[in-house]
Amino acid sequence: MMIRNLTILMAVVLFTGCSSKLKIYNLYGLMEDTKIKKDNYYLKDVHNYYKRLKGTWVWANKSDTLLFEINPVYKKRIPKMYPFDNRNTYYDINEISFKFISDNGLILNEYNSTNNNCLIASPMGIYTNKFYLYNSCYNQSGSPILMYVGNDLVLIHDWNEEEGVFLEKEGEYKIIIPRIIILKRME
Repeated sequence: MMIRNLTILMAVVLFTGCSSKLKIYNLYGLMEDTKIKKDNYYLKDVHNYYKRLKGTWVWANKSDTLLFEINPVYKKRIPKMYPFDNRNTYYDINEISFKFISDNGLILNEYNSTNNNCLIASPMGIYTNKFYLYNSCYNQSGSPILMYVGNDLVLIHDWNEEEGVFLEKEGEYKIIIPRIIILKRME
């Protein structure tokens, strides 16, 4: 009887001592009324929807080619940049490396660079097939959305014109693409 009680006590201590102190929130289940603790949480892709984005995606027209290399990154620590930022917080994201080639040659290559996470696809509310495309490194007009249509990804901008500037760096390059493009997965 004593050994049984001791075994139960050790199991309780072991499991409670090894439990994570991070509160896990479903990345797609967040609603406005969800109260996220200030510290010690993990915004997790609990259903692994990000795995579907992984791979190389390509769009091309007569003169231009845009390649995206999308890689899910799990449990990435959110950097603490300001004193009021959250501590010990993590999230799942999709980092995107990209390459743009025009008929004049290579314009921009972010493959294997130190800035390979300039573009990040993150969830759009509770939708599991739509992602906001954030650009942290370059000027970009509009708020593009990546969306699944069948097996393809569609990149949609909120421009009113048929074409617009996707990325630009003053004096170096200006990448102009149509408002809507369809990216095919490369095998």
